[in-house]
Amino acid sequence: MGPSDSYDQKLRDETRYGFGFSYVYRKKLLEKHPFNSSKTFGEDLEWITHLLKVGTKVHHFADQNGLTLHIQGTWNTARIPTQYKIPSFLVTSIFDESAINYTRCSKK
Repeated sequence: MGPSDSYDQKLRDETRYGFGFSYVYRKKLLEKHPFNSSKTFGEDLEWITHLLKVGTKVHHFADQNGLTLHIQGTWNTARIPTQYKIPSFLVTSIFDESAINYTRCSKK
């Protein structure tokens, strides 16, 4: 294991688990293991890391229907690279008209 291997593993885990906006979980789980309400950054990754440490089963599935749209712009604090870049002119042909409100592009 080289010096960068641990960083690479950390980045892979952050990519795999660090997108809190895409979590689906039961209310009962949240009541037993609440988010850290004093944090305003990284609380989702901290929460999922805790759940994994206590043995909670986490399942992943591929979003092949566009259930989740994560707009990532210059204001975003995530340092995870995007999986797909959608040109502005295609946003409304792929997603509902309302998606344009969450991008910084204008409809032409």
